[in-house]
Amino acid sequence: MASGVNNAVARTGGLLAVAAIPPLAGLTGDAFDSPAIFTTGFHTTRLVSASMMGLAALLTFLTIRENVLIRSEPKTGCPVTAPQPGR
Repeated sequence: MASGVNNAVARTGGLLAVAAIPPLAGLTGDAFDSPAIFTTGFHTTRLVSASMMGLAALLTFLTIRENVLIRSEPKTGCPVTAPQPGR
């Protein structure tokens, strides 16, 4: 389940980085040919990205309260039964 969530979040982040943030920052069409417009858009994109990372860190801090790895006891034995080799 964690792998699925991680995959979905990574894909969403990639989608935002490539398809959503540049147009919101004004990096469309001929903006790449104008250094002044590109620089302004780049700085805006950088601030939006930093804000999103800060929001993600705050959300993580507020929602993850316990470390499940500390409380879990190591399991002994194998829950799967199979015939012994050589029999």
